[in-house]
Amino acid sequence: MGAAELDILFDPGRFSWRAGVTYVVPHRKIDRGPQAGEDTAASFSYFSGAMKLTLFEGLSCAATVSQPYGGFTEASVPAANGTLDEILLITETALTCAPRFELDTGNVYLLAGVFQERLSYDLTRQLAPNALADVDLDGTAYGLRVGVAYDIPEIAFRTQLMYRSGTSYGAQGRLTAPGDLVGSTDPSVTVSAYGEGIVPQSIELQAQTGIAPGWLVFGSLLWQDWSKLEKFSIDSELFSDTSIHNWRDGWTATFGVGHAFTEQASGLIALSYDHGTSTGWELGSGNTWIGTVGGSMKDAFGGELRGGLSAAYLAPLAETENGAANAAAAAGWAYGVNLSYNLSF
Repeated sequence: MGAAELDILFDPGRFSWRAGVTYVVPHRKIDRGPQAGEDTAASFSYFSGAMKLTLFEGLSCAATVSQPYGGFTEASVPAANGTLDEILLITETALTCAPRFELDTGNVYLLAGVFQERLSYDLTRQLAPNALADVDLDGTAYGLRVGVAYDIPEIAFRTQLMYRSGTSYGAQGRLTAPGDLVGSTDPSVTVSAYGEGIVPQSIELQAQTGIAPGWLVFGSLLWQDWSKLEKFSIDSELFSDTSIHNWRDGWTATFGVGHAFTEQASGLIALSYDHGTSTGWELGSGNTWIGTVGGSMKDAFGGELRGGLSAAYLAPLAETENGAANAAAAAGWAYGVNLSYNLSF
């Protein structure tokens, strides 16, 4: 999903503000298993915002809000474990500062910040025929990011290396289910529920440079050790469940070209490859190719309107570790649109 808008730290001017929203429509059909024929990928949206202030010459700080991680599925037929709908969303708020040191050529920035993650998890699970349970969990975790950057503004060159720490969750909440499951005469009963899981650490390298008047090339490489996420557990008085993931490490590579058509209008094209993390235990994240076209237009008020369209090819996925319950998903496509506005002065 969307990472924190830390590029705002390099915006010229004393104050910068940026806000954006992205809407994604995925399509992926299950072609083997209890949900065969179902398109379980749910549409979703996420937002990001940032505000940068130059405190004094050589020091800028940015407050950001983003939704870096999420998962959204919905179905009319339960999976082998009874799951119908599942939503996981993590919202990050952060403060990051970047002291700048001038060199004979270019500038060096030391990047450091802290963030808070808020996890929201909703699950609808069929426990028995015509008996659905709803789980709602919330949790909070804290982490840090540190990095270094170097730029030469005259040639639009910048490279940046950033580390983001992992987080661990003990999410609290409730489970609501029909009363007759536990011998109650009430239509429904609610009990406490608890969940455990992690978000692993990551390292990202970004680079860009001008190659000719009005032309820019850029790229990035992101690594995250998802192999640390072996399982996600839910415990309550009515049922306990452990989703086995056993993911492998993931990485994402992006390369693109940007061009300024005029002083006000510019555009870009980019291609990304996301190395899926699933290893056969569940239908999670598979290999994905993403193509993006975008553009921006500056206005007379010091602002810039940006937009983009993306199409992603989702490679097929198959479970191999669950015996007769193994499911498989056909190849699919996802489409996204993004709009954002940036103001700097």
